Amino acid sequence: TLSSWLDLLPPNLVDSKPELLSIRGSIAMLRGDFAPSLDLLNKSIKLMDGTDLVEELGYALIRRSALNRHLGHYEDARRDALTAIELTRGPTGNKQQLAEALRSEGLVYFQIGELSNGLENLDKAYQQFIDMNYESDAAKVLVDIGCVYDAMGDIDHAELCFSRSLEYWQKANSTLWQANLHNNIGVIQYQKGKYVESIISFEKALTYSRVSANPRLESYTLTSMGDLFRHLLAFKEARQAYS
Repeated sequence: TLSSWLDLLPPNLVDSKPELLSIRGSIAMLRGDFAPSLDLLNKSIKLMDGTDLVEELGYALIRRSALNRHLGHYEDARRDALTAIELTRGPTGNKQQLAEALRSEGLVYFQIGELSNGLENLDKAYQQFIDMNYESDAAKVLVDIGCVYDAMGDIDHAELCFSRSLEYWQKANSTLWQANLHNNIGVIQYQKGKYVESIISFEKALTYSRVSANPRLESYTLTSMGDLFRHLLAFKEARQAYS
């Protein structure tokens, strides 16, 4: 793995390569080591600022934006996303990086409740990915857009976004994404009062979460099923789902 490869490199080599420090920071974030991750990303960005490593700096800023967003440092997260966007401006800018930076900014707006701004940025990111034929990235952003619509109370558009994303992940045969999206769609169907369709979606989500060996998604789905059964006064079934 990339993590194992980095661990084999001499420490002085990694410390002298800010782009490698950025990758290490990203790996630390994925492991849940948030404080070391922030330290590594801060060091990486400081070393790259003012150099010709513009593209690498942009990706480091996007990574730090995601980390700060997770930590609730929303202004810092937004600032990093905006700086990354500025680095990609112009005809020679990295369009993929621009799309990812727009997505980062959009997710910040979503989490602080500025839903219209969030939707605007996520729509731009989605269109960028579509223009580059980056279908998997576009499908991920569709999920973000669906969550924004759901927060706005526009569950019809939310369901449409989730369904369109699901179509891609079905073709890609990703059990993890199918589990996530069947659960999201099931929740929307529950909100619409389509209880039979909702139960079917939750059952699919449960199957795919188990196939993908993801206990977190399985737990989410069982909680969703429990909520639905409780709403229908099927208390025995609800207890079984919650347990």
